[in-house]
Amino acid sequence: MQAVTNEPIGAEDEPDYSRPSSRSSFFRRLKRHKAALSSVIYLGLLIVSTLVIPHVTGYRADEINLQSALAGPSLAHLLGTDENGRDELTRLFVGAAGSLTIGLVAMAIAVLVGTIVGGIAGYLGNVPDNFLMVLTDAFLAVPIFFIVMTVLMLFGPTLPNIVMVIGLTSWMTVARVVRSEVLRIKQYEFVTAAAALGASRMRIFMKHILPQAFPTIVVAASLGVAWAILIETSLSYLGLGVQPPDPSWGNMLVNAQQYIYSAPLLAVYPGVLILLTVLAFNYLGDVLRDVLDVEMPEAA
Repeated sequence: MQAVTNEPIGAEDEPDYSRPSSRSSFFRRLKRHKAALSSVIYLGLLIVSTLVIPHVTGYRADEINLQSALAGPSLAHLLGTDENGRDELTRLFVGAAGSLTIGLVAMAIAVLVGTIVGGIAGYLGNVPDNFLMVLTDAFLAVPIFFIVMTVLMLFGPTLPNIVMVIGLTSWMTVARVVRSEVLRIKQYEFVTAAAALGASRMRIFMKHILPQAFPTIVVAASLGVAWAILIETSLSYLGLGVQPPDPSWGNMLVNAQQYIYSAPLLAVYPGVLILLTVLAFNYLGDVLRDVLDVEMPEAA
């Protein structure tokens, strides 16, 4: 029988009570990324503003008052009015809701399609991999923006059509990124062990591989939202995006260019919001990978 001693437990045997939970650790690391935290705060304020401001200004986005056309900022209209006397503050944040919705939903479609294509290609390999990657390269070789314009001219620039066509033409980069991650992760020992224990391919992919690839998917999605917003803005600028009288940042820029000298702020407002929103999503995507990678379990 082993004698009981009063010696202290070794450092290697002592339970670690100081390790924080995954959630608290995640937020602590996020706080250290000041630019990422600023991006999160900005995007949170933007989303809240799109929900609140149009209801507290007292104006509708399509409410015309020609007597107040091109008025400067005042107590009645904090950011002034446009060429038709419509409240600029209301239209900015109604347009923000449309741009964010298009960007988020379109990128959700792109991420779903890209994850399925990249996951199948990377995990199965061989013929499926070759076929799906040739298909991906074929889509990448085509000028996507002109395809989007053609589809919208044929079927009409309605909101569902805009979301679907942007989403279904933006999955290729996600597919390539997910494929490379799956190829890397499926070589790890815990994947081999799961297969040796009789786990099905679907279970291995969903339970062991996809969670490890999650940080990369999140980064691709964050960057993709910014790209989708830019596409929607470009389409609206060309008259193929959100249609008047519904506001969007793109068609507000189109209207403002006629008054660039007499009312330059009409172009500044949507332009600054586009710039800040795209930068926020881009920078958030850049730093999320570093933050989320620490939270993923060690692969080896």
